[in-house]
Order: sequence, then structure tokens, then C-alpha cells
Amino acid sequence: SVTQQLLKRLPPSTIISEATAAICEDAKAKGVRLLVDAEQYAMQDGIDQWTLDLQRKYNRNGLAVVYGTYQAYLRSTPATLARHLTIAQSEGFTLGVKLVRGAYMASDPQHLFWDTKDETDRAYDGIAESLIRMKLNDILTPTNPEVGQPPVFPAAVSI
Repeated sequence: SVTQQLLKRLPPSTIISEATAAICEDAKAKGVRLLVDAEQYAMQDGIDQWTLDLQRKYNRNGLAVVYGTYQAYLRSTPATLARHLTIAQSEGFTLGVKLVRGAYMASDPQHLFWDTKDETDRAYDGIAESLIRMKLNDILTPTNPEVGQPPVFPAAVSI
């Protein structure tokens, strides 16, 4: 099943891959954006991988067709987003970003979340500011800063 593929971080089945490609091609032809929603934490790595693979193919030349969702209430989100920005920059595709606060507090393990709403707000605001200004900050930091080089915001992002 699709759920098992995502949980195990497997590539999509042929039928899912073909259907998704047809949807992406149609969206690209019509100038429509596709927003891939976030899910429970256990499936999110699989969803992120599928989304990045679609972005590699369809998000080119500064345009984004496919957008991934980033949940600010998760402690891991700033590092995940920074890693995805680095991947997009190095591989030459545009990272489509949809930033949300989060929605799975009742079903995901509590240790994954910021401890307070204020911490979640700080993460959300810091990520949003970084994306809007296209400048790294104390929330969204580079994944592998080179020694002696100032951090540079990857140019490959669409919000």
C-alpha cells in the first residue's frame, strides 16, 4: 500500500508514479501549483523524498510546480528545510515551500515538538522571515557552512 511505501521510505509504485507524473505534467501545462501536504511524522520522511523527487523533475528555471509542506512545530523542521534548500541549490532545482505551524499534535510523539507555543511561534516566524528575506538567520542556518565563509542563502526557493 502507499502508506507502507511511505513508512518504509520506498519509491512509489509504478501506478502511483505514473499517476503523479500525469498530474504534475497537467499542472505544469496549466500553470497550477501542487501543494503536497504534511502527514504524521512516521510518514513524513517518505513524503519528503517523493516530493523532492517531483521537485527535481518539475521545479526548474526558477519556477515551482510542486511545493512541500514544512511544519514549524517540529523541532527538526529548521534543519530539514535547510538540508532541502542545500539539496535544491546543489542539484539546480527550485524548492517549493509551504510553511505551516503543524497539525498532528494528538498523534505524534510529544518530544518531537517545541515545548511551548512561543517556541513554535519563534520557529515559524524565523523560518518565514528567512524565506521572505532570502537570508539565513538564527533559526534557519546552513547545513554545512564552509570554514571562513559567510553563510549564503540558496537562491533556489519559491514560497
